[in-house]
Amino acid sequence: MSRVPPTVVFFRAAFLVVFALGSGIPVVVHLIRLVFTNGNAHVDPWIYLVLLLILLQIAYAIYAVQIRDVRVLRVLVILLTTLSALYSMLCGLTATLAWKTMVGQGLFHMIVVRLQLTDEVFNGRVPLWCGAMAGGYGLLAYFFHSDRA
Repeated sequence: MSRVPPTVVFFRAAFLVVFALGSGIPVVVHLIRLVFTNGNAHVDPWIYLVLLLILLQIAYAIYAVQIRDVRVLRVLVILLTTLSALYSMLCGLTATLAWKTMVGQGLFHMIVVRLQLTDEVFNGRVPLWCGAMAGGYGLLAYFFHSDRA
């Protein structure tokens, strides 16, 4: 078990927490819009999914600070790469869906309807945000992957 200097782990965990909280900006914007425009505060299902991803990242950051091992940092790189792939897949699918009509009843159409993302997809918010998050998570994974750690 090779230990990593605490400052390396603390900075990487801090970056992960800051980036996780930054990925929740659409949730905050959507909730503020719901509260001030409608009297009822009906929360869309996609908000729960984003909050779950945020909590997962914060839990991994806490885990990395507690263990401080090289293998934990590699797990963080795998987590960030997986999140980057997830966001880039969602970016590509929503970008192609935004150009088509919602006539088709495919699997992705069903997922978008179940998560109540139709307004955000056709306004162009989801592809742009997912593309930005995919690039950010990819860069974070690249900078986290270091043999000097």
